[in-house]
Order: sequence, then C-alpha cells, then structure tokens
Amino acid sequence: MSSFRQLNYQQCQMLDQWLLTYGVMLNHRTRHEFSDVLPVARLFNKVHPGRVDLNRYVSRNSVAMKASNWRIFNARVLKKMNMGLTSKDEDKLASAVEWVQDALLYRLMMTVEEIADVGQEFWYENNTPKTKKKNQETLM
Repeated sequence: MSSFRQLNYQQCQMLDQWLLTYGVMLNHRTRHEFSDVLPVARLFNKVHPGRVDLNRYVSRNSVAMKASNWRIFNARVLKKMNMGLTSKDEDKLASAVEWVQDALLYRLMMTVEEIADVGQEFWYENNTPKTKKKNQETLM
C-alpha cells in the first residue's frame, strides 16, 4: 500500500498531454465524473485492455457508495498492478480530491511508459547484430 503525493507542475503537464491521447481533458466536470470508479475503470481498460471487467462496476452518486466501488476496484485491479490504495486514498478519490486523482492517473501513465521501456529493451536485445565471430562461423 502506498500513499500518493501531490504532482509538480511538469508532471501535471505531462499527465494532461497523455490523457489527451485517450480523449480525456481534466476539468471540473471530468474530475467530478472521475470521483466514481466507472470512468476510471474505462480508462484503465483502454490503457490495459482486458485488465478490468467493466461489468463489475455500477455508477454511483453518493460518496459512501463511490468509496465502496473504489475499495472493490482497489482489491480487484490496483493491487494486482502494484498500485494499491490506502483506505484514506479511496475516500479522497470518492470525494473528488483533485491531486489524488492526478496522482492515480499519473501512476497509470507511468505503468504504460514502463511497459514501453521494457518492450524497447526486449526488441533491442532480440534485434542486435550478431557478432563478427558468429558471422565468420556461419560463412565457413
């Protein structure tokens, strides 16, 4: 379990640019919508297809029910992605605390970049040119 910290200006700008690639613009309306887990689960499903079963979540209006949804989402998805929330963070997300939403979405963005970095390393390892010694052996 980890606790979130507030993002700096540069991190917020990076997050905003990344979210625009998924058609999400953070403003007062979308932040209010993201206090419920369903829109966040949809975004997670776009970023990591198949990771979230969207049929498990129902849109809620009360803060208590939103917090309950966040607890379920935390147990089923976030902990498995090593992004587990504390109960205080779940309550803050349900209450639409702005910087906590930003921190969660930033962490999601970082998972995508980590996967991309691992993929590039894997590609590079498998596509490096063969050494001269091995080439000479194959020519003989």
